[in-house]
Amino acid sequence: MTINSNSIKNKDDIEIIKLCLMSMSRNDFICNRHVLYFILGINTCLKPKELLALEWITLLNDNYTIKNFINYNGYKFYLNTSCKQAILSFINKFDNHTKYKYVFGDNKPITIQAINILYGKIEKELALDYNFSALSLHKTFVYWQIANAHFDYNKMSKLKNLLYINEKNKSINIYSEYNINDDIIYINDVNL
Repeated sequence: MTINSNSIKNKDDIEIIKLCLMSMSRNDFICNRHVLYFILGINTCLKPKELLALEWITLLNDNYTIKNFINYNGYKFYLNTSCKQAILSFINKFDNHTKYKYVFGDNKPITIQAINILYGKIEKELALDYNFSALSLHKTFVYWQIANAHFDYNKMSKLKNLLYINEKNKSINIYSEYNINDDIIYINDVNL
């Protein structure tokens, strides 16, 4: 079953969704784990299945400090300040996290279906005017990468390669719903 998803194009919505995630359960551990999932999802290029399969060993050094980056398909994804703060906040609140192998599960990861059910509730509760699902986080990462660095052709080429968008009719702009026509800057390298 395919669930429609859209990228989150408004930074205010990102903050509102974080707050909503914190109030979705009476269990503080589960709320914080969902916030961590959300923050890592919008700040890394990991797809939902890959994000759910994350193990603590991928994020933490042997001395339980946070790694600077994670490896993904031959690329290094630096864990930015938002990621590091979310990880640190989680491990400081829940020192028993290390008894679990997976960041987002006990002995096995939670499922994408569970995330999509939760995100469907959030979409309704917040009356979002777009489809919000687990894949929305991945699309949001791509959207904001384009918005912040699309004039850096080297980065855009690597992003396209990373996303395996090599087919003629596939575009990272279409995937992330980034409207390049909204850009004000016009580039013309032709000098005749």
